Amino acid sequence: MGKVKKRRNISHKNIAPPTGGPSQAEIDDAMEGLDDEVDANDGSTAIDAAVHGKKQVPDFLSGLTNLQGSVREATCVALASFFAGDGTPDKLKMLQKLLHAGLLKKLLPRAVDPSTLVRLHAVGALRNISAFGGLDVSESMTNEDIMTPCIKLVIEYATENLDVKATPHAVPILEQVFALLTNLCESCSLALIQVTHQRHVLLPAMLRSLHLPKQPLLHLETMKLLLVLSDNNPDLIQSLPAELPLTLLQILQAPEHSTKLRLTAIGVAINLPNVLDNAQSVEMLLPVLQSAVAYDPIGVVGQAQAASEQWALSQEDYGTVEVYADDDVDEKEHVDKVKKAVAVVRSWRDNVHILTLGLELLSNMLANVDSGDVDEWASDDEDGMEAAAQAQGTTEVCRPVSVPAQVFGAQNILPHVYSIVQSVVTVPAHLAAPVVDDFAAIRERALNCLTNLTAHLSVADLTRGCDLNQVFRVVLALYADVQVKHEESKAMFQPDQASTGDVDAAVYAIVFESLRDDGGKTGWLR
Repeated sequence: MGKVKKRRNISHKNIAPPTGGPSQAEIDDAMEGLDDEVDANDGSTAIDAAVHGKKQVPDFLSGLTNLQGSVREATCVALASFFAGDGTPDKLKMLQKLLHAGLLKKLLPRAVDPSTLVRLHAVGALRNISAFGGLDVSESMTNEDIMTPCIKLVIEYATENLDVKATPHAVPILEQVFALLTNLCESCSLALIQVTHQRHVLLPAMLRSLHLPKQPLLHLETMKLLLVLSDNNPDLIQSLPAELPLTLLQILQAPEHSTKLRLTAIGVAINLPNVLDNAQSVEMLLPVLQSAVAYDPIGVVGQAQAASEQWALSQEDYGTVEVYADDDVDEKEHVDKVKKAVAVVRSWRDNVHILTLGLELLSNMLANVDSGDVDEWASDDEDGMEAAAQAQGTTEVCRPVSVPAQVFGAQNILPHVYSIVQSVVTVPAHLAAPVVDDFAAIRERALNCLTNLTAHLSVADLTRGCDLNQVFRVVLALYADVQVKHEESKAMFQPDQASTGDVDAAVYAIVFESLRDDGGKTGWLR
């Protein structure tokens, strides 16, 4: 006879950590039981973090200073897990309570804990908290001197003769440290200044990390940090190792490296001096960019629909250490379905990231070059201004074209980017909200790239590339669709989805370029 069996909760959050301490599910449950009547500025605000009953926030944080390494590790794991993923108002509220209770003063020393595992999870928690908390938290971390433990870890682990087998946690710790520094430098100017000040320690260590074989995650996090540090940072650019350009070239030309890593390497390369002034250098970067922005409208829509169908299922957690009995067939099948859904959604998000990053790099390569098309005079140089005005009326004005614009024109980049814009004039219906947001990101990046192409390519390349009058009409159709969605979002009281600033600016720029007429030579709309 068959038996009625209650379905078990398969979430890994309910699995108690083997080292002790609260499980992630208990931390999540605690969020629902917060006492809102307690002053948020009070360090003793309650948090349900124990297995049986409530603990005070200081009691929970005391796990970070417990004499038992297993308790310190479990507390760091709980913090890292809790602040992973997207933010919610409840989580932000919890973060503020923890900060007021002295979270950073207790968590920062754990980054250099005697236990290697505590170090790993402490830095992971700091990384997640820095991404979760944004500017304010990054500034607080910087003011609490987070750089000192980070630099100590880099010096200790990023050595010339690093033996990955002998120190298996060295690479994961470096990954977390570099990701943490990236978050801090993106959000906090003081952190960027401090990291730049430590460049003589960091840059050689980062170069050694890039040379470690078969460490793709470490390579990517290292390259992301290099990208942030090299952006408009002349002090650091002057201190870059002489072998860095060769290392970047080797990464770009190695097909075994991921597209994401190679694109990030391009971002670093275009920040280096004179790279965009050399046509051969630009041509070497172009194959990776063209591969990244390859776009099949039918395939993209199909993948988007598949991701939408699997989105809700992909948000379910499944246990990685669950032991199934022989008769748990239904449960195991459900877990397999969740894993497949997660894979489908992750593939979609990765492809969106690669496409938008490729479009952004193409756009930046055009925008970051000083074309020198604006002449400036002193306020009292009346003769110079008068001569320029007379010359403008009597001579043909030539549109200045940068080296990247010349290469892009020769490689016919404009028609391809225009085809992407044309395919996202409207967003397919009946998609999950996050997938719709992904389409909005594709639309903005493609439109910005098209804007810079119309602004910087020669008129000959523009008119040869595609029907510019049709481009103008497509852009206006896209603008109209965005405005309709904007009004719908306002009517539904969704201010986060109602902003159209980036699209508006791009459309206005294209309209300006289309109507601009310097002596009848640079305006292309007729």
